[in-house]
Amino acid sequence: MDFFETRERYRRQEVNGYMRAIIRIAILSLAVWLGWHWGGLEQRQLSEDADQALYESTQEVLLLRRQLDKLQLALNEWEAAERTRTLEDAVSDTKLSQIIKTQLANGTEMEQIYVAVQNSGRPNNCKLVLEQDVAVATEHYTGSESQLSLFDGGLRISFEGKADARGTQSTPWFNAEEPISTRLVYLGGQRIEDAIVPFDLVVPAETWLLRLTVGRASLPGYVKLRVRSCRAR
Repeated sequence: MDFFETRERYRRQEVNGYMRAIIRIAILSLAVWLGWHWGGLEQRQLSEDADQALYESTQEVLLLRRQLDKLQLALNEWEAAERTRTLEDAVSDTKLSQIIKTQLANGTEMEQIYVAVQNSGRPNNCKLVLEQDVAVATEHYTGSESQLSLFDGGLRISFEGKADARGTQSTPWFNAEEPISTRLVYLGGQRIEDAIVPFDLVVPAETWLLRLTVGRASLPGYVKLRVRSCRAR
């Protein structure tokens, strides 16, 4: 074998080595490209599945919300019907009818009764008019401290209860375990309420009302009276 044949053989081997390297690189590049493409397809599929699941969840939420709105509407209708039935029962109540007749007979305007009914819940927009300790009159004590006059005599309030053994003619002392009578004189008539301390009373007017809170006082024989003026809702 001469020099030229040897060089030709080494050249073919070198070319074959280059070709094998190029083929390996091409195969590796193809594998990387196929893997990237396959991963992209899976990623898009996962994204589409997530979007589909989110869409289905959103539709379920909307459906549940519509059902909830229907149930809330049905509940509101039922509550309205129940309130109407209760109101009908209350209107047919003999005691309530008698109270309304008495108020009308005492000169109370029907509009004032409307206001009283509309504001029968806890009133809003209230401001304190008076806070004072008032004595409770008993069989033993009938002093002037058991009476209170507000609004230039437009409202007069007095309290009367059952005497306690510790009370005297000069010292008020009532039995706190028994109801006391609250006498309200206004609008040319009077109203008497019996209750055990503490309790609340409401005096209606045309566009506002007075809320009276009667609680325990630190002085024996007295109650703490708080009067608030409240605007109608």
